[in-house]
Amino acid sequence: MESISFLILEDDQVDAEAIRRAFSTLGISNQLIIVKDGIDALTCLRGSEEQGKLTSPFVIFVDLIMPRMSGLEFLDHLKEIPEAQSAPVFVMSGSSDQDDIFRAYSHDITGYIVKSDPVKSIRKALEILEYKWLLMKP
Repeated sequence: MESISFLILEDDQVDAEAIRRAFSTLGISNQLIIVKDGIDALTCLRGSEEQGKLTSPFVIFVDLIMPRMSGLEFLDHLKEIPEAQSAPVFVMSGSSDQDDIFRAYSHDITGYIVKSDPVKSIRKALEILEYKWLLMKP
């Protein structure tokens, strides 16, 4: 099976490093691509002359509040990328506001995780993924 890459949209350097350490702590050595906003993520998914295109399979983690393009705006544009249609998408946000959660789920995300402890958050997302993939097995 191909190695799964993780595309992480996180503009805060401290949070990005905490996420990187969480993956390491959990023993996950898959490729992590951390970008600072939705515009950079779309470029990564579509490809450009300077950088290649991220190929499937991949999982996306999206922060809601980012400069230039918010997480919700990114989710709107994500629908335009055929290769991303089957990608699991998790929103990782500091917000536990019910309106934010509802708006995120209206974009057909796989899960919404409130950032608190990065290790617990990543572990929870992986458990959800494992359960989803078990359900999808023939």
